[in-house]
Amino acid sequence: MATTFLTPTQRQEARQAERAAGHYQDFCEFATVWLVQGGAVHKNMVFSYFREHFPEYRYTDNITDDEIGCALEKWNNEFGKAEANELGMYLGIGMNMEHKKKLQEEEEKKMLEKKKVYILSHLAEAKQRGRRPDAAILREAIHLGLIKVNEPKKVEPPKQEEKQAAKAPKANNSKEGGEQKESTKGKVAADDEFFDWDLYHGDFDWEQHMMDASDKSANKDTKHRSRSKSPKKGSSSKDDKRSKDRSKSPRNKDRKKDRSKSPATWSRTKSPTKDSSGRKDDKKERERSKSPTRSNKESSSKKEDKKESKKERERSKSPRRK
Repeated sequence: MATTFLTPTQRQEARQAERAAGHYQDFCEFATVWLVQGGAVHKNMVFSYFREHFPEYRYTDNITDDEIGCALEKWNNEFGKAEANELGMYLGIGMNMEHKKKLQEEEEKKMLEKKKVYILSHLAEAKQRGRRPDAAILREAIHLGLIKVNEPKKVEPPKQEEKQAAKAPKANNSKEGGEQKESTKGKVAADDEFFDWDLYHGDFDWEQHMMDASDKSANKDTKHRSRSKSPKKGSSSKDDKRSKDRSKSPRNKDRKKDRSKSPATWSRTKSPTKDSSGRKDDKKERERSKSPTRSNKESSSKKEDKKESKKERERSKSPRRK
């Protein structure tokens, strides 16, 4: 057997029908006992008993036959004849339920309108303050239709025919070449601003275009190389001035002094040794510092050469004695 799925409203209606059938059966069982003799008194007793056990089915405060009569009239007009017995009373109770349903629907409508006003006031207040409303209020507003949400567009999967056409080789589509060109012309016409018609119609000189492009690239390379090789104007003089100023600054002088005292220089010079008497042998170091090194010898020889050259010039310039 195939299972039937019911909607929530259908389930609710089925439950209400089951409850009503159960109430009717209970009423009939009780009525068969009390309505054997008949009479209005017994009817009122049964009706009062039913109201005491099921107070939700009260239609009026006073128990009268008019309530049953009104129910019977409506039943007879719609579905046929019915006597003033347990069925008639049950129909009256059914009328009572319909009346209560109408009242409940009216109350629900009023509550829904109040809810809408409440949510709209919250949304307006949040907009004025420049903040985002609560998530619960947003959900209620979307549920009631106060806020419209753009639903995402559904992307349809490609059809089998399109897939086969994409997989097919280009040779099979040679017959459709003219049609494809016409379709591409229509597509290109929509993008006139971003399309070069010379390229499309075939009047474009590709060789000249490639030559121009190669010349441009070569010019760019040469410019880049010349810029990288040639120094900037005024850069050398500025750099020299900055280096001189830095060397003259007192801060750099202090740094030089500190470097002379730094432990790095200590490691380069030989640590002074001590004699058995405990005194440092500084004499050897002084002698070494006084002893002429190779660089000092070269500088002294150059100075002597310069002096000799000066003397020779002076002699050549001075007039000879007769």
